[in-house]
Parts: sequence; C-alpha cells; structure tokens
Amino acid sequence: TELDYMSGTQFSDEFVSSADTEIFTGGTGSDVFVLGGGSGTDRITDFDKDADSIEILKNINDTSITEASSALSRVTDTSDGALINLGYTGTGSDQILHSILLEGISKDDLTASNFTVSEIL
Repeated sequence: TELDYMSGTQFSDEFVSSADTEIFTGGTGSDVFVLGGGSGTDRITDFDKDADSIEILKNINDTSITEASSALSRVTDTSDGALINLGYTGTGSDQILHSILLEGISKDDLTASNFTVSEIL
C-alpha cells in the first residue's frame, strides 16, 4: 500500500482521496475532503469542524450512506480521533476496510452539516 502526504494552503482546498493511503493536512481555509469508492484508509490531521467538510459518494463501497445523517451514523470514537467507516471491498482474506480518521476530533464534535453526500463526484 502506498502512503501519500497531501498538504493544503491558507486558502480553501479540495483533496480527493485515491485507493492509496493518504494523510491530509488541509491548512487554514474551508477545506473539502472528497471520498469515492475504494478510497483507502486515510486520515486528516487538522480537520476543522467549523470550517471543513467531507464529501462522500452516495452508497460508497456498498454502504447505506445516502445522506449526511447516515454518514454521521458511521462515526465512532477512537483514541486517535473520530473514525468514519466507509465500508468494505473484497471478500475473505482480501477484504479491506475503507475509512478516514479525523485526528483529535470526537464523534460528538461532528454534525450532519460536516458531511455532503453526492450522487457523482
């Protein structure tokens, strides 16, 4: 698995996740993190719950994510931050969990307004 580091600017940036594992640092500004099918196991180091947002493909990886509230329902707390489960691909020993970790953020910090669910990315 490849590891990619992506850094933003002081402006509003858009980051698009790939099948690689990415570590995003958005910087200041209202950043958008876009997650499509097979998006890998990613993390955001500086998610700003008041400014940044996460755009997710509807029904990503055969999940039931159809609206912002269903994306929010897939968030759990970990010792590192809020983990968003974006479903699995593959079967058996080849099964992969796709997720994004929001470092230093708690599930309780997030609301449905932090998410957008799109038919097409």
